[in-house]
Amino acid sequence: MAYESLRKSKKNDLIVPRSTNIEIESFILPRQMKFWKLKLMFIDDLHRFAEQQNFEYLFEVCRKNEINLIATCRSEIEYNKTVACNIEELTDFCKMNEIKL
Repeated sequence: MAYESLRKSKKNDLIVPRSTNIEIESFILPRQMKFWKLKLMFIDDLHRFAEQQNFEYLFEVCRKNEINLIATCRSEIEYNKTVACNIEELTDFCKMNEIKL
């Protein structure tokens, strides 16, 4: 539901990375982003990404390129599994921006 709303919006450029191991040397952002649009990276099923190699690099890319990060988990069980990975950047992100529905 969150992804569909963001995808349909014309006010932002949306980046949706794949849930695979991240190769830092070859990871690049799309070049067709418009400078006047809000840049968003959307991660669905955050717990799957947290298990991937070099996952924390996504946080660094977002920080350096002023990209807002939006991430979702399906349930509290998966959220707790994600926080248990003990990735420093991820733990800080989850503590500051937790929204429960």
